[in-house]
Amino acid sequence: MTNKEQAYEIIKILVDKFEQGIATYKNNNYNETETRNEFIDPFWKALGWDLENKAKLSPVYKEVVVEKTQKVGSDYYRPDYNFRNSSNGKILFYFEAKKPFVNLKNDLAPALQARRYGYQNNSVNISILANFEEFAIYNCRKKTRANDTAKTARLEFLTYKDYVTRFDFIWEVFAKENAQNGSIETYADKFKEIRESKDSIDADFLNSLETWRKFLATDIAQKNPNLEEFQLNFTVQQTIDRIVFLKIAEDREIEPEKKLFNAAKKGNIYDNIFDLFITADQRYNSGLFNFKKDVVSRNIKIDNKILRAIIKELYEGSEEEGHNGIGYRFDIIPVEILGYAYEQFLGNVIRIDANGSAIIEPKPEVRKAGGVFYTPVEVVNYIVENTIGEKIKEISPPTPEGGVNTSKIPPSGVRGLDIIAEIAKLKIIDPACGSGSFLLGAYDFLLKWHLDFYTKNPKAPLPKSPSQPSPKGELTTPSPLGRAGVGLALTPIGTLTSAVKKQILLNNIFGVDIDEQAVEVTKLSLLIKCLEGETEATVAEQLINDKVLPTLDNNILCGNSLINHDFYEGGLFPTAKEMRKINTFDWKQGFAEVFKAGGFDCVIGNPPYGAAFPDNQKKYLRFNFQYSDIETESYLLFIEKAMSLMVNNAISGVIIPSNLFTNIRYDKIRKLLLNQTQIKKLADLGANIFKQAAVDTCILNFSKGYIANNITKTFVGTLSKNMSYNDFLQDDFLKNTGEIFNIYVSKQEKNVENKISANNELLKNLVKFARGVEFGYSSKYITNKVKKNAKPILAGRCIARYGLRFEGKYVLYDEKDLSNFKDKSIYENEKLLIRRIGHEIIAAYDNQKYYNVCDVYNILSFGKINLKYILGILNSSLMSFYMNVRFKNSKKLFPKIPIAYLEQLPIKILNTSNKLEQQQHDKLVLLVEKMLDLQQKTALAKIPQEKTMYERLLQTTDNQINSLVYELYELTNEEIEVIENQK
Repeated sequence: MTNKEQAYEIIKILVDKFEQGIATYKNNNYNETETRNEFIDPFWKALGWDLENKAKLSPVYKEVVVEKTQKVGSDYYRPDYNFRNSSNGKILFYFEAKKPFVNLKNDLAPALQARRYGYQNNSVNISILANFEEFAIYNCRKKTRANDTAKTARLEFLTYKDYVTRFDFIWEVFAKENAQNGSIETYADKFKEIRESKDSIDADFLNSLETWRKFLATDIAQKNPNLEEFQLNFTVQQTIDRIVFLKIAEDREIEPEKKLFNAAKKGNIYDNIFDLFITADQRYNSGLFNFKKDVVSRNIKIDNKILRAIIKELYEGSEEEGHNGIGYRFDIIPVEILGYAYEQFLGNVIRIDANGSAIIEPKPEVRKAGGVFYTPVEVVNYIVENTIGEKIKEISPPTPEGGVNTSKIPPSGVRGLDIIAEIAKLKIIDPACGSGSFLLGAYDFLLKWHLDFYTKNPKAPLPKSPSQPSPKGELTTPSPLGRAGVGLALTPIGTLTSAVKKQILLNNIFGVDIDEQAVEVTKLSLLIKCLEGETEATVAEQLINDKVLPTLDNNILCGNSLINHDFYEGGLFPTAKEMRKINTFDWKQGFAEVFKAGGFDCVIGNPPYGAAFPDNQKKYLRFNFQYSDIETESYLLFIEKAMSLMVNNAISGVIIPSNLFTNIRYDKIRKLLLNQTQIKKLADLGANIFKQAAVDTCILNFSKGYIANNITKTFVGTLSKNMSYNDFLQDDFLKNTGEIFNIYVSKQEKNVENKISANNELLKNLVKFARGVEFGYSSKYITNKVKKNAKPILAGRCIARYGLRFEGKYVLYDEKDLSNFKDKSIYENEKLLIRRIGHEIIAAYDNQKYYNVCDVYNILSFGKINLKYILGILNSSLMSFYMNVRFKNSKKLFPKIPIAYLEQLPIKILNTSNKLEQQQHDKLVLLVEKMLDLQQKTALAKIPQEKTMYERLLQTTDNQINSLVYELYELTNEEIEVIENQK
């Protein structure tokens, strides 16, 4: 490998050579191959890139993929060079080469060609177009449009002379050692148009899917009026999936080029493509083309115009969308991107209205949840590595260098060549798999692990075939290994054979979803992944003895993960429509062989949040799930279900709302986790994980089976390579109020919090709590006019520390309406008012008989304690600190302070028979009264100088209250400093 100084000298020589022979090199007869050999390849080699793969890395990981030739007469071109991260195979940037005769500065066609590659792959931000004389860097996140020029989306333009004058830039960004360590991402992130781009191939594909569904649904519903809604949904989904699958097979050169396109040229197009479906069933055996089970699709009628438009868009794109003839390139588009589009696509359903017309609308559960949220790939990877990765480490601990260890494993006695058999036994489940993003991540992880293993151990045995129940119930032993798989795990070019890829899929990957369409998409995504790297030749070889793809009918099942068949016990006789909606599922029947061995080893996923359950389902769930609050969060049910699916020492990783950590209502599920699991990691990711919605999320990572003194690693922030964890003793969470997972505090803060708690009375034992009326400021009961029975009313925004602001609003109070109004005594007695919405306590005193709305808490005394004394403590820095530490989380969205938190606040009770304590009590009350008076005077101040004077007195008095409260709780100077530093 060259260093920077050597690279500079090599590139300078190339520049001088080009300058001296420029007339020859710019001649049209000097071709692209010569340009590559004499200039482009030496340029990249000087920057350290291994273009010939001298390191003999697997094709999955080699640094540069070079496309040597193009198909003659083909409309399809692939990038000349893919520059990749050799640690994970991720493409960093594309490079398109041209001969110097081509004018790159002004010609549009080469620029479009370079940009289109990167645009089809969301993970690639830049492409380079160069002929050595010119070197252009393009933003690939900007979609091509009809009015583009060669300059559109161009970030940099250099000539060969700039290679010397700007060598530092070239080295810093494009030298291999820098690029592999993130320099490309750093460079791209400098450009706002890349960071904030709203163009993306996944959004385009989603738009296409939705358009296709709309036209197909309308046409099929009209031409096939006997179809029921569920049959219409199924037929539309399957037609789209089958067409997309065939286009993917073409783009990956598994099927002949333009086979689907030619089928749409003449005749009855659906008949033509249905013939392709029949052939595909014979070749792939994937279940996608199973017309023994699907007896509907064969006889439907679809308009030629609609099918021709769909197929044209796949190949040539939509001019309205600005694709400029590119269509969809599924040899470039990662399968994960298809998953994102399909996840959103599955959020809608086709309904037939009274006129027989097809209507596309959100599914009820999706509407309630606020949308469909596709899990980002970095979250999937983190969860997969901390579940499947950890289980594999138990079987085969990595070497000190991070490679695969094939030595004897002391804990289990597994020897090197038995490792594959042990890995094959791992059963991985996503019980709410959606479009399959987590199962794809798991499968990809296992594929890479096996590739690494077999590269180091080419003679190791192949994975064994699992025994699985057939659709008829008898046990079968499928053997997709075929001739190519006997004794061989790697192809001649060093990739996994199709047989091994199929076997991993069958052995390890399982999923369930209540939505039949989601199940079919998951199967589709996994099968597409299984096809990666296959060619017409490898497919032809497999067809000698076997089908190309395995059937996943025993691995990915459709059903309700939470409701078993016993739901119908007790005389329930549902209609067929109701049964399809509930879709009960028996885990032990569906995965009989898995549960015969005890259950699953890994449970992963993104369970649904906020699902709505009808009353009859709630009754069932209450009886069968003892630790979950089904009135609020469905994801809690999935945590409990996960534990029932896991063998002892199995491991789970899920992304869920972070309110699990601190919501006082979820104490039961936290107790279950604390008492029956080892909580491995807790990561609070904040509110910016999902692009579609702002949801505070966290990752929960635990293994089944409690052990004493388990250390829980915690993290708050963004997932990254250099994450640093804090360690907590799991058992310490049991000491927290409500067993909350308070991962946000330091040791010093926790010590001060414990001291404040000690030997003090809980607020709930001293006062009565009541919310305001059960509606907000915009209610029909609120008026600006004084009427009979109208009472002055406040909202939360009217409350400040020690002060109230009346906005001239009145409530038309109706004592008979108990659903909206409460007893007048709540409002017409002396009370404290506290804002419900906020990150800290904001409390005021009221003896003016103000009523208040639902975002206000009323605190009334039992007569044993002075409310002004309590007010001084509640508004103090000490109590803000305590609240923040005891119930702290990183939630920034719509923060609410539950009454349950306020009830737990520790109040110092003074002994009034003790002269000193009586003086402390009276002094605090006096200071609070002074604050109340100063707040009123500040509000009434007429001139700025007067207002400033009162504000200074307020600050002085506030400081006096804080000092006195510190004294009451007997804090040291060091402990006070901890509180003050948190402000």
